[in-house]
Amino acid sequence: MKLFWLAIRMQWFEVLECFKVLWRFRSNRTFILSYLQLKMIFLLDSPYKVSKRYLFKKGEVDLYQYGETPVSLFADIVSEFGVDHSDCVYELGAGSGFCSLWLSASLGIQTTAVELVPVFCSRLEKVRQRNNIDCLNVRNNSYFSEKLQPATLLYIYASNLDDLAITELAAKLMQLPVGTRVISVSYSMVDYCQPNTFRVLKTMSARFPWGEADVFLQVRVADTPMSVD
Repeated sequence: MKLFWLAIRMQWFEVLECFKVLWRFRSNRTFILSYLQLKMIFLLDSPYKVSKRYLFKKGEVDLYQYGETPVSLFADIVSEFGVDHSDCVYELGAGSGFCSLWLSASLGIQTTAVELVPVFCSRLEKVRQRNNIDCLNVRNNSYFSEKLQPATLLYIYASNLDDLAITELAAKLMQLPVGTRVISVSYSMVDYCQPNTFRVLKTMSARFPWGEADVFLQVRVADTPMSVD
């Protein structure tokens, strides 16, 4: 019964989020059309079902690992942290791809959606091609093995990773060029990387469907001791 009410709550949230996105970004025809097309594709086969099916085939014990940042919240994060047209953004673990779709179709920012689940990638790519969104790239790959250049900014939602996985990801991010920014949810790279490799520039509190979390903007800095003001 508890799972039933949770499912009802999530469906209601999705409906409200859809109306919120349609109203807020109604002036951008390309994004609204592509957003609705992607929504229609997932209408009878939701992202939750797609993810659960994929995890089941992989033999995972936990089949409920799917989660994404709502587009309306993602837009707030982008505004707060100053993402602009000079950036090349990689979304690591893009899921169904709605945030990457918004970033590219609405703002025209060069965006790469990196996602391991093939169905998510094929559906997003279909919508990208149908709407000629040239600044969006779709990569069916693990973000642990994806080449992250020429990214100037990375967005990582994966708040459900364990410490071992985050440490592995942090080791990869330490190879980024100096000046590359990383936005992460629930944890900061500073806590998982070697000293003086990342510096937190800004934080904000955000409400996700599952609860409150801190979102961190950090930058890759030189591997030298930082001066203290």
